[in-house]
Amino acid sequence: MNYWAWFFEWIRNGKNRFRKKGKRNRGRQGNPWNWVQVGHELRWEKNRGGGQVLQVQLQMKIKVLSWNVRGLNETSRRTTVKSLIQKWKADIVCLQETKKIEDWSISWIRQIWGNNWVEWVELQSSGRSGGIIVMWDKRQWSIREVQRGCYTISCMLESTQEEFRWCFTGVYGPHSNIERELLWDELAAIRGLWDEQWVIGGDLNVCRFESERFNCTRRSRAMDTFNFTLQDLGIIDLPLQGAKYTWFRGEDSLQASRIDRFLISPEWNDNFRAIKQLALPRVLSDHRPIILECGDWDSNPSYFKFENMWLKVEGFLEKIKEWWQGYSIRGSPDFILMQKLRNLKKDITSWNKENFGMLEVQNQTSI
Repeated sequence: MNYWAWFFEWIRNGKNRFRKKGKRNRGRQGNPWNWVQVGHELRWEKNRGGGQVLQVQLQMKIKVLSWNVRGLNETSRRTTVKSLIQKWKADIVCLQETKKIEDWSISWIRQIWGNNWVEWVELQSSGRSGGIIVMWDKRQWSIREVQRGCYTISCMLESTQEEFRWCFTGVYGPHSNIERELLWDELAAIRGLWDEQWVIGGDLNVCRFESERFNCTRRSRAMDTFNFTLQDLGIIDLPLQGAKYTWFRGEDSLQASRIDRFLISPEWNDNFRAIKQLALPRVLSDHRPIILECGDWDSNPSYFKFENMWLKVEGFLEKIKEWWQGYSIRGSPDFILMQKLRNLKKDITSWNKENFGMLEVQNQTSI
């Protein structure tokens, strides 16, 4: 994030002296390092003498933390949560089951976040259970809009440094099938209301497959409904790295399931070329924290266009089949399909440049 660029500059000069359109900062006399902003990239340059310049490019990366903390009323729990949030270095934090807290004051938030550079939105608990809070660094993100439901809280965030806007929905799902229908309706309403790239994170209290629940051999109606909802919304379910389950009951963990997860929209998947979902060590709660790491941001993603002339090339369809069968990807069926299509796009694009790239240049030159 460009926040880090601001931070390093603040350390060096005591204040932010960024200037756009490739103009260099003079900095302190004799200091060879300068910031240069080119488009969406911020470059840290060092003049090595003789006109040589060493460049280090800083690209936007986002880390979102989701954690069912099972209560924040005790000071000791808030202190532990704060130290872990700082250790994991999350940019956006979504905590579920905060339970009954009457007033989310800045002093309370500081005990969790660690400083005053924070903004937040909350969904109050129902009685003694539930409750969601979403927090972020206000130097990096500004909020444009908030929508609250019974089981979700959604906020539209906009980067303070980049031309980048997205929607995050924090979820604490109900336990009954009837109430889950309301949750699916809330997610569908957000999808219809906001046409932005979307991330969903939280404790959904439902699994997708039998393999996500310990000793489960039969798919339930709740699982089927969950899968149908993801298909209708066009949402991608990312594979979980670091653990098989996210919730455990009892010291022997004879009951375990994966009910905490992140879901992303295809637009989010297109904008970040490096995305992974990690399970973190279980602390305080019977839920593992999970973190979504997104890097290698493409500020201007290219869109794939199929050319009919490719079908006239001998061996093209056989090459497609060979590529498709050669991809080895693990995850849910929808994730595998999405990643195979993504890889196929790259292979076809490279193949097109090798076979038709020079021809296109010649055609443009002749025109």
